[in-house]
Amino acid sequence: TDTGSYLFTGRINQISLDPSPSQKSTVINLESLLTFYDRTTVTTSMQANTNPASLFAHLMSKVQSTTGLYSAEVISTDDNISFAWFRDEQLGSALQKLAGYGYYPIREHGDGMLQLYGRTSALLGGTSVDTISTVYGMRTTWDSNMVLNKVKVEGRPRQVDTNPATVAWLAQTISVPASDAVSFWLNYVDPVEISQTTPAVSLTTPILSSDWIMNTASDNSGSYLMASSSLAITLFGETAIASLYNGSGSVGYLNKFQVRGMPVRVKPLVAGESQSSSSQAVYGMHQVVFANDLIDKRDFAQQYATYLVGERGEPIPRLTFDLKNDWPVMDKLVPGVSVSLINSLSGVNSMWTVRRVTHDVAMHAGIEHTMTAEVEFFNNRPWLVLDEATKGQLSNGNQLAW
Repeated sequence: TDTGSYLFTGRINQISLDPSPSQKSTVINLESLLTFYDRTTVTTSMQANTNPASLFAHLMSKVQSTTGLYSAEVISTDDNISFAWFRDEQLGSALQKLAGYGYYPIREHGDGMLQLYGRTSALLGGTSVDTISTVYGMRTTWDSNMVLNKVKVEGRPRQVDTNPATVAWLAQTISVPASDAVSFWLNYVDPVEISQTTPAVSLTTPILSSDWIMNTASDNSGSYLMASSSLAITLFGETAIASLYNGSGSVGYLNKFQVRGMPVRVKPLVAGESQSSSSQAVYGMHQVVFANDLIDKRDFAQQYATYLVGERGEPIPRLTFDLKNDWPVMDKLVPGVSVSLINSLSGVNSMWTVRRVTHDVAMHAGIEHTMTAEVEFFNNRPWLVLDEATKGQLSNGNQLAW
């Protein structure tokens, strides 16, 4: 911490000691919480028709019992993820997929808070910096390698079927010895593309006679043995494990066995593509294919691709400036906020968005705290924000006019 503000919160991952008389030093290396999350695996429950903010909270609850270490802005209800399920996946990868779904920034703050922001977060306030009296170093970069002028956005999502279907069944008859039991497991498959496994929800325990039949003949022509048999089954997200006991004095043959539920089927590929011929004529072809299986609507994919080309069709200037021992200005500059850079002599100002900050604290000549901020030129997007935490909501007696 410095002047009451958190600069870094993380975990110690290495301690090195140098006991030599000339050094007598201890070096402590730290890692950020995001680095820790990158190697932490999570498994979630199946999430259907989920708001991204709720999915973010669900993911973080798997590794953080303290809700004060993560938060999410209210995300528009128009952004709806129809299905998500992460199994033994690195949390960092899962968070990247979530952020990529809606172009959401996820930022780690100095106090360890991990926050999911909406696309309009930079529009709702910031701070100002005087480039004459405050900034003592400034550098700017224009990089054509950051240009995107042909973008394809695609996804191969899953969706829960609205009608129940048979998702698992026996491929062959199973014999069960007299007064004995057998156990077996089944994978759920797509009812249409049976070669493709699929998760399923709303599963029902197999019903006697309707879903499973055992009798004394392998061709289903013998006497039924269900009255003296019992079934125990555990239904998982992708598989089922069953144990069947034959309490009769005869060998039984399980001629029918099936599990019913609502399969989460893979939908056809959805894709949208956009390009800018004018940008390609100047900078050459800069093509990217962005794949995210959380994207499930073609219109959404098309608008996403159009937005990225409009946002990145031209080089976006990035600027780096340095501040030193300048509080509370340095305290307000955190990733994601907007900052107005003002020349107090000419009155010229421009709006930027903070992308990254680094701190260097030296104590060989008193405390010298230097902050370097990397900012990106703010593209004033045509957003209309109707609900805002401090300014109120349009429905609360406020009027919209221009």
